[in-house]
Amino acid sequence: MICNSERTLAKMKEKLKEAIVGAQSTNGQVRENSENALWSLCSENPSATCTSLMQLACGIENAVEDRIFSLLSLRKLITMYWSAGFESYRGPPGIGDEGKRMIRESLLNLGLDDSQDTRLKNCSSYCIVQIAAVDFPDEWPTLVDSIFDAILQRQSLSALYVLNEIFDDVVSEEMFFHRGIGWQTIQLIFRILSNSDSSTQAKTASAKLYQACLLQLQSPMATSTQDYKYALSNHIQESVLLLIKVLKEHHIAKGINTSALNLQQVLLSCLNTIKTGFSKKLFTIESAQELIEFLFENFRKIAELCIDVTIDPDMKLAANEVGIQMVSLFATLMDTLTENQNWNFIVESFVIAGMISDEDAECWDNDFNVFASKETGLSTSFTVRDECEQFMQGLSGFAYNSVFNALTSALIYNESPNWKVQESILFFIQALCGNEDDEVSFNFEKTQSLLNTLRQILELEDSHILVKTRSLIALPKVIERFMETLESVKALVKDSLFHSFSLARQTPSYTVKIGCLISFTYYASFAELDSVLGPGFYGEAQRSVSAIIQELLEEAEEDTPSILLEALAPTLSSNHKTTETISFYQLALQLILKISSKHPSNIQVGLEAQDCLSNLLKSTSTEEYVTYSKTCIPLFANVLNGMIENKFAYAPIVCLSLEMLTVFIKRKPRDGCLPSDITSYVFNPLSDILINSSDDEIMQLTSDALVYLISNSEPHQLFPHLNVVLCDLEKLLSAETSDSGAIHVGNLVVVVLEKFSKQLQEIYPRILEAATKKFLGAHNVFTTENLANVFCYLVSLNPAEVINFLSSFSIDQQEQSVLCPVLSKWLESFEVLRGEKRIKENIMALSKLFFQADSRIDKIYVNGDPIPYSGDMIITRSMAKSMPEKYTRITAYQKIVKLFVAELDFQTSQTDLEKYIPMSAKKTECSTIANAEAGQEESDWEDVDDVLEYEQLQHFVDQDTFSSDRDEEDVIPGIKNVQQSTRELLISFFKEAASQNINDFKTIYDNLSENEKRILSENLV
Repeated sequence: MICNSERTLAKMKEKLKEAIVGAQSTNGQVRENSENALWSLCSENPSATCTSLMQLACGIENAVEDRIFSLLSLRKLITMYWSAGFESYRGPPGIGDEGKRMIRESLLNLGLDDSQDTRLKNCSSYCIVQIAAVDFPDEWPTLVDSIFDAILQRQSLSALYVLNEIFDDVVSEEMFFHRGIGWQTIQLIFRILSNSDSSTQAKTASAKLYQACLLQLQSPMATSTQDYKYALSNHIQESVLLLIKVLKEHHIAKGINTSALNLQQVLLSCLNTIKTGFSKKLFTIESAQELIEFLFENFRKIAELCIDVTIDPDMKLAANEVGIQMVSLFATLMDTLTENQNWNFIVESFVIAGMISDEDAECWDNDFNVFASKETGLSTSFTVRDECEQFMQGLSGFAYNSVFNALTSALIYNESPNWKVQESILFFIQALCGNEDDEVSFNFEKTQSLLNTLRQILELEDSHILVKTRSLIALPKVIERFMETLESVKALVKDSLFHSFSLARQTPSYTVKIGCLISFTYYASFAELDSVLGPGFYGEAQRSVSAIIQELLEEAEEDTPSILLEALAPTLSSNHKTTETISFYQLALQLILKISSKHPSNIQVGLEAQDCLSNLLKSTSTEEYVTYSKTCIPLFANVLNGMIENKFAYAPIVCLSLEMLTVFIKRKPRDGCLPSDITSYVFNPLSDILINSSDDEIMQLTSDALVYLISNSEPHQLFPHLNVVLCDLEKLLSAETSDSGAIHVGNLVVVVLEKFSKQLQEIYPRILEAATKKFLGAHNVFTTENLANVFCYLVSLNPAEVINFLSSFSIDQQEQSVLCPVLSKWLESFEVLRGEKRIKENIMALSKLFFQADSRIDKIYVNGDPIPYSGDMIITRSMAKSMPEKYTRITAYQKIVKLFVAELDFQTSQTDLEKYIPMSAKKTECSTIANAEAGQEESDWEDVDDVLEYEQLQHFVDQDTFSSDRDEEDVIPGIKNVQQSTRELLISFFKEAASQNINDFKTIYDNLSENEKRILSENLV
């Protein structure tokens, strides 16, 4: 019997070997058959198959490729047959305890053995971590001890790498602290780092492992007890000293190689984490000074390595990573520097680090697209130069002044024959000018000298192309930074702009040309070019920008097309449009269409194209509008008709056409509605696409376009299409249309009801009923918000009728009317509303419902505040997710008040009030008068130091000039024209509710929390 069993096992192993060899065959059929044979063997006897695969992997007599394939197969089978801890586990019999023990031991023998093939070690390591994730520590308690032994007894680098991976994927906070694994590992790390006999690679692996430990030491559990706090404090201080010691032992002066650089990078990263992630007290002044000295001594050498053309790419890459960490650490240590520091030496090192490599210089000179991507921050590469730029942008106070003065002097008195030095200085001056620190001291003469130097660079014929380009881009940044101290800024901007255009149009360099366009966008960001340049010079700017764009257009790729459009946009915002300039706007429209249609799937291009088109169409007359429409409307319509004819489900060019068409329809002529020809021309294609499309994005874009088409057209133009409009609505309101596809359905319902209220009187209730059902069934927050607009609109017309209507029918044979679920969901959606206009519309609508004081609403109960868990069980985060949240139950009127109090608190607590001031108020030149009036109004109120009782609150409210019998239309001008701020609307609501005790507001107020009462007291009095 035993012999038979052994023979069966031997036969199975032979089949397994054949399957492994065959599964690596180049013949597809052989490979497929062998893989099937392998899975078949495993399903028959998973334990024998997996242990045999492990034996094959360990057999040194077998080919390395076969051994590796055995481990790769085992890696897959472990998830299927090891334990229920894996999602794809297929259940018993599985591998069995004896098989598991053998596999664990064998994997450790392979994975921790430095002499094994790297690929074998990597595969073994993967399997070890994979099993540890479900077995450690309960089923595999000796794992960490085995790894520690391999590190200490055999100095196994492989074991260190495995331990690193286990810490990344397996070790939890509880294991780290409560089971002692964390401090054991840290002791091991310190032992390796302190040992002069440890190899550089071992120290690097240990330092990487320490990074994982530092993350655990930043968790709340690290300071959860007094003992933990004490241990952590002592450890971090010891750690800083040790890390600096090892860093100095491996500095560049003692010979440099890639391994030493890799170690420096990890050590610096650990110090960075400690400096920024732990208490400042733990990083002593002495340690900071010692580290600063090290950085001063070594950063320049690292910077020189980064630009050394003779070293190999791997070393250059490693030096770059070290440089990034050095600059990052230097930034965290700025608080230890003084004005007496040798700032010139620091700046010299930074300038060297900022010098571009020969490869980059050649690439930028030959391919303006690469330069454009890098310059606009869209490139994926990140170098020490980029880290230095961020460092400059974060400077403040004396450090900013010291560095700026040193850089400015270095540029003005530059004697270096190396153009890269000059470009680097300019790059960092540009970065500093993007820093808006208020403590900067300005030297007028030095600023003037800087501007003169920049102009000289642009005028010198022998200036390097990239130096000229950098000067073009830096110049507007310098002007913007010092514009408050400069004389004749308008003239300076005008003069600088036209020097830039002149240079760009004369040079054959495309890099200079794209630099000029980037520079132009910087001027446009701070200067009102229309008024600064005047009609004549503005026209010249338009011609220059369009000419440069036309030169670059054919070769523009990747990020450049969006930059071209971004530069075009400011030229389309003039208030001086004349018959002489119409040719430019026609050309601009063609450029917009050409660039965007060439890159329809580029999101940024699409956004910039829409911005350009919107600028172009702003405040156009009907005549101009029709002229532009003849250029682009047929193009948009052709794309849409092509989609219909070819039955495309989705195409980027269709989405772009819909987006552009929507902009065109939004920007109707200033002197009327959309021309009837345009309405007729685009209505049918839009409706056809909407009705026949099943793609969510296409339906979103098409319905958005239809909303503006209907809103901006004369009603009589659409009467013939009314049945089709209703079909569009029916499609969006149907249960078959997803929430995402119907995201604009609420807006469409509102605009249809507004335009055709008389024609739709008979089916009005059916439309509202369908919209109500869609609202109640919606899960997408945006769709829910959009459908809530329907109720806001209806309530603004007649709140009583809305209550009557929602009380008149139910859904799915429910006993109660839809009034309760609609109001409940509406109030829930209010909590996540976005956008000032939408919030104000909802406040006005809910206020009107509140002031109706309807008993039917008073009887509706909705969710109030969450009820905290009060049981004895300890609730973990995973348990909390699965537990249903419980709430108090309060009336709908109470909920409205609580929501409004929360919103009032939010509005009041905003420090950046500019976000909530209407644009008209921002642009006013009479702010002093407005402030005086506001101060006068506020002086009528008394200061309140405490929460008020209701009677006190009512007393203060009654003293206000607020009148309950005011003309309602004066205060609530309509859903589309809410002039008051959100805070003003809320305060008006509370004053009226409190002064008249509407819906027994006294009781509602008395039941508010102390914090909610405090918010009302502070805002109403």
